[in-house]
Amino acid sequence: MIKNEKISFERGSILTTKMLDTLYSFPKDLLDAQYACYSNGILSGLEVCKRESWIITKGMLKFENEYYISKDDIPIEELLANLSENTSYYICLKLYEQEVEKNIVCHYFEPVIVNDLDKQHFKLGQFRYTKRNLIEQPETLHDLQKNRRNVFDALEVNQAGYTYPTLSSSVCKLILESLMQKEKPHPIEATLVQSIASTGVVPIQMLKYYVKHSVNKEYSFDALCEAIEKPYIDNCVLPDDSKARVKEFYTPPGGML
Repeated sequence: MIKNEKISFERGSILTTKMLDTLYSFPKDLLDAQYACYSNGILSGLEVCKRESWIITKGMLKFENEYYISKDDIPIEELLANLSENTSYYICLKLYEQEVEKNIVCHYFEPVIVNDLDKQHFKLGQFRYTKRNLIEQPETLHDLQKNRRNVFDALEVNQAGYTYPTLSSSVCKLILESLMQKEKPHPIEATLVQSIASTGVVPIQMLKYYVKHSVNKEYSFDALCEAIEKPYIDNCVLPDDSKARVKEFYTPPGGML
């Protein structure tokens, strides 16, 4: 039998341990039910971007069966103030827990900028600091592929996916922009466009399938870019003069083509 408990708060009633346990369990049970089969990674938001200043957008992260939620954008402008020029840095969320009162443990995450990663750090991207530009965002997928050393690189950020992590939403946006500009798209690309347009991301299994059937290679970011750049040729549609050329080499039984 499946049981869902509901608490009624009546005037003058006393909170019991059972009621408090139910209050504690319900939000996490709800998240577990929705994301039980998802990998570790970003469930929503948590993108590094510049609006009036540099921020990490509000969002939610799943890591080791715990959920970290930020209801507000996180400013990081101050963290960018004292960096060394021509040095590579990671923008991360530092994850840790702390007992704030007896029997009350809080899970925290806070933004940090570091040169080296450890197990407490969840990576949001890597960039190379220059005085000319604090963080240079890639404008196109080609820009990210050819200039990873100098632009903000979110390729290794884990976006939570069904069973397996996938590419970050910021990289998926670049994929979407590139696909929307193709004059001769591959049929599979319509599915990729639909996935990114509706959810912001695309499952990694779908990207691997696309690369395999488009350029016949194992999945890699370079192979993905090659597939996107490749014009699709529909072998089922013959050019106007094809019948004449085929007839030169092959005449079927009966002499009719």
